[in-house]
Amino acid sequence: PGARGDGGARMTDSEMRQTLVRLLPEVLRDERVRQPLLALIALEAVGNPGALGELTGLRSFLRRELTIAAGELSHDSAGV
Repeated sequence: PGARGDGGARMTDSEMRQTLVRLLPEVLRDERVRQPLLALIALEAVGNPGALGELTGLRSFLRRELTIAAGELSHDSAGV
């Protein structure tokens, strides 16, 4: 279920992500967008304090798993 892009065609999730990454910095320069968006994020953080920590925890988990996998590959490559 993607959003409609130009011409009414459906955008894939990947296309929507790429569009968001491209447009977000410019959109956040607009005070009319930035202030309400940051206020919404702050309210969400107060109402659900674990949400931002959970994202940070996920990043730490993935970094740890990548380090373990890289170590295993290195170990296997060394023929040990």
